[in-house]
Amino acid sequence: MVEEEGCGSPSTTLVSEANLDPSVRFAQEIEFVQLLANVEYLRYLADQDYFTNPAFINYLSYLQYWKQPQYSLHLTYPQCLYFLEQLQDSRFRAELQKSEFINWLRGQQILHWKYHDDDLKQLQIGEQKVLLSGVHLGAQPQAP
Repeated sequence: MVEEEGCGSPSTTLVSEANLDPSVRFAQEIEFVQLLANVEYLRYLADQDYFTNPAFINYLSYLQYWKQPQYSLHLTYPQCLYFLEQLQDSRFRAELQKSEFINWLRGQQILHWKYHDDDLKQLQIGEQKVLLSGVHLGAQPQAP
């Protein structure tokens, strides 16, 4: 998908990315995927009826490759993977239309931020474990 309306605003016209430079495509997709960690952005997408567009739903399905360790280690906001997974469910997408659900979801996210501990909480992605801070556990920092 190519953004035509500016940063973070998906186009209503989905364009083939076959001709895009791979680094541009990577940058656009990582930016969009990480925006999914923002509950207010999910609300925006719901309010603009993106979740009723079959092409957009297919795009969300395509983006699931970001759960693979070789891609997920680039994420700064790994909560986006949780929301990407939830967006595969039409019931979740329908709930995003409700203010009460948005408020509840925002509250749950704040509680998660307040009480989680990066040293203890890990996100299992396939066979790889990733700290919620986005640091890949398989790649230990090297001493200088």
